[in-house]
Amino acid sequence: MKKALVLAAMVLALGATGAAYSGEFEDTVAMAEAKMKEAKKADFLWRDTGKILKKAKKANKAGDTKKAMKGAKKALQQAELAIQQSKDQANPRVVYPR
Repeated sequence: MKKALVLAAMVLALGATGAAYSGEFEDTVAMAEAKMKEAKKADFLWRDTGKILKKAKKANKAGDTKKAMKGAKKALQQAELAIQQSKDQANPRVVYPR
């Protein structure tokens, strides 16, 4: 009886971990897609960001959660950096060395 309870608790704990991961992954992907849309609107979306996110989704479907989360976070970071780059380079000026 005690073994059955321990086993049931372990199964529930593992199931909850998977659900938490799934929600975190989906949230990260949603944020990355929103930031990518913003970067594209500013015409500063980086070339490989979409490819990285696509690979992350593929890894998630294959069950490689670590690779999927790493890719989603990288895509989000690149999209945020692209937005920052668009702001930094909004009004470029030429500076000549003296």
